[in-house]
Parts: sequence; C-alpha cells; structure tokens
Amino acid sequence: SCISARSISCQLILGHIVIGLGIWIICLLMPIALYGKECLNDPHLPYYLLNTFLMTLVSLSIAFLISSFPIKEEIINGIVNVISLGMSFTCGVFVSMDILGAGVKKIAHFLPVYWYETANEILGEFTVLTGSAKIQIYQAVGIQLVFGVVFVCLTLVVEKYRSTGK
Repeated sequence: SCISARSISCQLILGHIVIGLGIWIICLLMPIALYGKECLNDPHLPYYLLNTFLMTLVSLSIAFLISSFPIKEEIINGIVNVISLGMSFTCGVFVSMDILGAGVKKIAHFLPVYWYETANEILGEFTVLTGSAKIQIYQAVGIQLVFGVVFVCLTLVVEKYRSTGK
C-alpha cells in the first residue's frame, strides 16, 4: 500500500534520532572510560548533558534538512563540510570567542553552535553556578532547541513541497 509523505518524514526523523542518540551515548561513555568517577562527580554534569544533547538534536535536524534535498552524495559531503567547519570557525569552536571580532560574533549569534559554545564557556567559568549564570545557560540551550525545531519544520516544508510536485 501507499505510504504517505508525512509517514515517511516521521520515520526518517525517528531514524535520525535513533542513530543520533546512539552516537551521543557512545560519546558520553568516552569521558567516563577515560576519567571514571571524576567525570560523574562534576556538579555541572546535568548541564553538560543537556547542552550536548540539544546540540546533537540540532545537528540531526540540520542533517535531516540537508538530506531532504535531492542532490548527489558528493555535493552533500561538500555542503556538510562547509556548514560544519564554517560554524565551528565563526562560533568559537576552533578559535576562542575572545579572539573573534565583534562583527563575527554578531553573525555567530544567528548560528546554533555559538549558543552551544556560550553554554560551555559559562559552565567552564563557574565552579558554582549563580542564578544569572543558570539563566544564561537555559537561554543558550533554549535557543538551540528553537534552532532544532526550526530546521525540522523547514525540512517538513521542503518534503511537503517535493511531494506535491510543485
């Protein structure tokens, strides 16, 4: 029988989530294997877990969006490299945010990796989180969540557009 475009999209989303969660869990086990209980005793661990989980969801939603376009695998690889490396350089992953210029930081505010790095910097800066630091962290992870939802919605629009043949 025929499968609706919505059903296919939902199955693809769930497939991306299952694979992404598996990779996220593997990445969580690495620090535990390397550092043992020291890693588990970190008072900021719940915040780190939340931040990495949401960045994983954002990454999955970006991957889902890119995969919704009917383009060749070689082109997808190029697009993914440009997007991931571009965000990493402009958002403070490879270069400290202190070194980045004001213009680059303004542009970076519109990218999800900036908010991931902002939360990480706050967590690294404080041994005990103040109320304002917690608010900044929740703001950063909330913005990441919004990015994830927006990318999924864009993908669903693209899929709907492609399925109607317009």
